[in-house]
Amino acid sequence: MADVDVLKEVGFDRAPHGIADLRVTELMDLSGKGAVVTGAGGPGLGRAIAHRLAGLGATVIVADRNLEGAEAAAAEVREKWGAEAVAVNCDVTDWDDAHRFIAESAEILGGIDLLVNNVGAGEMRPFIDQDRSAIDSTIALGFIDTVYCSRAVLDHMIPRGSGHIINIAAGAGRSLSPRGAVYGAAKAGVIHFTRNLAYEVGKLGVRVNGVSPGIMLHAGLREVLADNSTEWDYKWRMERIDLDRVSIPEEVANVVAFLASDAASYLSGVTINADGGVAAMG
Repeated sequence: MADVDVLKEVGFDRAPHGIADLRVTELMDLSGKGAVVTGAGGPGLGRAIAHRLAGLGATVIVADRNLEGAEAAAAEVREKWGAEAVAVNCDVTDWDDAHRFIAESAEILGGIDLLVNNVGAGEMRPFIDQDRSAIDSTIALGFIDTVYCSRAVLDHMIPRGSGHIINIAAGAGRSLSPRGAVYGAAKAGVIHFTRNLAYEVGKLGVRVNGVSPGIMLHAGLREVLADNSTEWDYKWRMERIDLDRVSIPEEVANVVAFLASDAASYLSGVTINADGGVAAMG
């Protein structure tokens, strides 16, 4: 009798015992899940994440303040994967609009199983050259949006006793990044927020994890690299990468898809580096 009580005390009866007889590929199935991806209307990581989740069977809300871009991305997802994808306009740096768009998404999906806080742009210039507008924008887009959307979605996940939040951080949040004082601080905040929030809400049925990308060769970065007059210090950055190459957004999106699935059911509060192996400096 005592052994049975101990097993209940440690939550053994709540462990997902059914996964033992399934293939990992079966655990990756997201059919019937409703996912929201912010910043998914552009050409980079958000769109790649929307594609990966839809490819695994999820219904996806493609959220972006650029509604035209979000609609184009949603159309791509529907055509490629035959999955449901709906564009929703939002400004995730605005408290009221973050709550409005999360509520709208929950209504469309019939409940939100997954929120991916992907928005994360910011100024990468010497701190002394940044004015208030640049600093405020970087903090809002690199950190505040994640906090606002997470707070909004918890009003929907906690009553259901389930849900998963995945926050996109950045390598700049863990290591030296020239001209990234504010951006790096914002992303360090995302990593710390992820760990602490996971502790707060894990016992309420909501998991929180993160992914920290390195250098992704999306359309915007290709333009930077093509400009011979750029001051972007790619040689210094490349020397630090174990794999000696940049990534494509889909490689980072693969990690998000793994975290979103039941294959990662016992991960909580972690932020996985998906950066090709970057040597920390400073």
